[in-house]
Amino acid sequence: MPTPANTARATKRWKLLIGTDEYQGHTSKIDITPKITTWEGGDGNTKTDDAGCDVAIGMAADYENPDSLWRVMRDRAGEAATLQVYPHHDGTFFESVDITLQRPPMTMARGTSIPEVNVTLPGVYTPAPVTP
Repeated sequence: MPTPANTARATKRWKLLIGTDEYQGHTSKIDITPKITTWEGGDGNTKTDDAGCDVAIGMAADYENPDSLWRVMRDRAGEAATLQVYPHHDGTFFESVDITLQRPPMTMARGTSIPEVNVTLPGVYTPAPVTP
């Protein structure tokens, strides 16, 4: 039996798209965690549903820039958006998730550091196009 090649590499860059706008430089981390629900009935009957996912984003708290991810999330809270997360900046694989933007938290930091906030959004996977 052949051993499949492992082509994984360090995830140091990614693309985060909301529509056609790219917010890679506004984020420090993105975690997409699937939520799987399994129901078990009598006689060993089970049903498993993909219950969507949670999308956790760490972002710079860039309050003054109206084009920053923080401001987009705040100013457009309640709007539907589709995220496309490319784990490798130059790769072709991506995960596509429908989310609703929500107002992120606000935090302050000492004058010598850039404040960062974390937000977790419920999401639903959208079928990603098949890449050749």
